[in-house]
Amino acid sequence: MVKLLISITLITNIFATNIFQTNCMSCHNQEDLTLFMKEYTLKFSSKKRIKNYLYRFLENPTSNIPVMPYNFIIKKGYKKDTILTNQELKKAIDIYYDIYNIKKNIR
Repeated sequence: MVKLLISITLITNIFATNIFQTNCMSCHNQEDLTLFMKEYTLKFSSKKRIKNYLYRFLENPTSNIPVMPYNFIIKKGYKKDTILTNQELKKAIDIYYDIYNIKKNIR
């Protein structure tokens, strides 16, 4: 029973990581993602507010709610609406936050 539970957890984590890698890392490099998290942390501060913003923005990227500087948006452009389900999008955001959260480095 324990082996089954561990196996299911590992498979779920591998699949979830692939959601982030496939849908985010395919276009953004680590430098971009680190910059984004710094901007989100400065603007929104809390984990809940950052994740809520990311969810709203990635669900429907528009010029009404960006955090990035204008010249960054001009250079890179806006992302197309997501094709991920709500659950997949939330999981990708969770993985992104866990990996790039700058507050974990502050003690």
